[in-house]
Amino acid sequence: MNMVLLIIGSKNWPSKDSCILHEKMGGSDKYIFNLYTQLSKNSSIKKIYVISQKLPHQKSYENFSEKIEVFRVPFIKSRLFRIPSYNLFALASAINLLKNERIDLIHVHLPISIFSGVLLGKLFSKPVIGTLHGVFHDVAKDKNTRFLLPFAKFLERKICPQLTRLIFLEDYSKSRIESEMQIKYINACLIPSGVERLFLECRNNVRVRNTDKFVIIFVGRLIPIKGVENLVKCFSILPKDVKNNVCCKILGSGYLKHEILNIIEKEKLQQIVHVLGFETNVWHHLYSTNLFVLPSISEGFPMALIEAMSVGLPCIVNDWGKFLPEGSVYVISNNKPGTIAKAITKLYYDKELQRKLGENAYKVCKEKFSFDKAVRKHAQLYKSICKGGGGI
Repeated sequence: MNMVLLIIGSKNWPSKDSCILHEKMGGSDKYIFNLYTQLSKNSSIKKIYVISQKLPHQKSYENFSEKIEVFRVPFIKSRLFRIPSYNLFALASAINLLKNERIDLIHVHLPISIFSGVLLGKLFSKPVIGTLHGVFHDVAKDKNTRFLLPFAKFLERKICPQLTRLIFLEDYSKSRIESEMQIKYINACLIPSGVERLFLECRNNVRVRNTDKFVIIFVGRLIPIKGVENLVKCFSILPKDVKNNVCCKILGSGYLKHEILNIIEKEKLQQIVHVLGFETNVWHHLYSTNLFVLPSISEGFPMALIEAMSVGLPCIVNDWGKFLPEGSVYVISNNKPGTIAKAITKLYYDKELQRKLGENAYKVCKEKFSFDKAVRKHAQLYKSICKGGGGI
């Protein structure tokens, strides 16, 4: 079987080029790029067409590899209009491709692209798979995008059920949407992402804990939904003996950077909290860190967390982390500074709990979150749908 796929929703291809943009590379960019570069090696796939954003240094068309062709479209360089404008141009590009090329299946990633995918599926009678990458209506928890809440609810209630298959990366998002939107997705399937085998195999050889300071790390975009401000504020209320022996590395960039730096200055935390900016390779930081904290209001399948778990780091996460097996992460009830500070203090003193969480985290990654498995399941799903089946 020689399948031809059309992929919409890749914000930047290749994903490393996201670092040129203000918000830097997110987990979904990395996930989409890794998924399709690996799927292109599958013998059942003949061609993959990817529609992505065009950055100033990039060509509109690129024959990226033997099986992957990339079509880049313009977008409005504004945080508010960037994604909607990309999707409008991507829709036009997709219509042109569907008119002129053989395409067997459309796979759309991220919420607004799902709307485009359903429309294209109806216009051209093609099967359409969508991947949400989280709970879209949580966008309302960011004051800058709260106006999108009605559209988010409409998409989750009315548009997602029209997909041939709706992929969730974890069951927590599916359960929450179904409960809060009062809907049951009969087209849903679960395909967890994961880390590459290389990093899991390297873990025991390179993991070195810091002995001078208790090092805490955050990796992610500096935007409201990530809760980074509360993480920074928590260091002001740590017990004195803990505060004097910890340091925090914040890896990432985004429009809240200056606000975070102001909090650090106001609370006199310059010797404790260090904003290091965006880095394409975070592994050497993870290998020498004691604790990973991700206090986000909401997450889909956070690659930064899974990568931290894969090197045996104990991890603190907000209540969305309940989708992970019990004992593999330390789940807190909310992301208020006091709650985060209490959790950090607990783990700082409890070395045995650190050890157990780290070992369990690594074990869970090795058994459940293999990227090779995710690639195989996608290939199986594509084959089943193209043959007229219902999927995995």
